[in-house]
Amino acid sequence: MKTLITVLLTVVVLAGGCVTQEKAAADARAAYFAGQATALNQLRLQQATTQPADSVVTIIGSVKNRSVPWTEDLSLVRALVAAEYVGAAELFSITITRAGKVMSVSPRQLLAGSVDPALEPGDVVTLR
Repeated sequence: MKTLITVLLTVVVLAGGCVTQEKAAADARAAYFAGQATALNQLRLQQATTQPADSVVTIIGSVKNRSVPWTEDLSLVRALVAAEYVGAAELFSITITRAGKVMSVSPRQLLAGSVDPALEPGDVVTLR
């Protein structure tokens, strides 16, 4: 009977050690990604405070980052990636408002790669 209890306790202790190592690895990964997210947010905040409002593109819709710094090679696809689109549903319409004029972009054509309009500073992209 003592042997059975000793074996059971040994198995429990060894199994507990494996879970602890897995949990430690998962905690380390979570801490790493949290640190990366914090650094990225600080960089975005720094960029937002150092760039004038007219040198950004604003994204309205299901995105994590509503303001994307404008660069000369910024296209709609690149802006959506930088804004981190999080919408669960399919996009029905995309519009780009530039200097009061509204342009529609087909989500299907965008996903197919047949259109990817260049964006300009001050553009407002609306996702529905």
